[in-house]
Amino acid sequence: MSLRPPPHEAGHPEFGYAARIETLLWAMTSAGIEGTERLRHQPAGWIGIFEVLGAHLVQDPGNYSITDAKEEFGMLHLEVIDKRTGGVDTDLLQWCAEQSSVRCMVFGTRGRPHFELGWVMTLSDAAYDLLIETPNERFLDLVYPSEL
Repeated sequence: MSLRPPPHEAGHPEFGYAARIETLLWAMTSAGIEGTERLRHQPAGWIGIFEVLGAHLVQDPGNYSITDAKEEFGMLHLEVIDKRTGGVDTDLLQWCAEQSSVRCMVFGTRGRPHFELGWVMTLSDAAYDLLIETPNERFLDLVYPSEL
């Protein structure tokens, strides 16, 4: 598999997530990849991971289906079915988990798992400071922003 790590984001809370996720979902769906809506409502800081994944999948769109996408313990758990084998593409599953384990869920900058406050989240130091200073509901709006 030839997926490269996506570049880290600049660390600004407004880095075009809404337009980027809508464009990505449209492109993947138009190419014929099934299950792309599962990428919606995921941590904003992981948009770069989804863009690299999407570019990879659209090279052979009829052979892939996204069956599950969720955050588990601060990492991305993404199941993509390879229709040629009929099973989960474990290389993609592992790549997504590895990339998300070092990428801030809020800003897309370098991050690390934080286990404080009853949550496990991969956060940059700046995002962790926000977590401490911001009421939970407002902080979660930064992690999972509303789209357009």
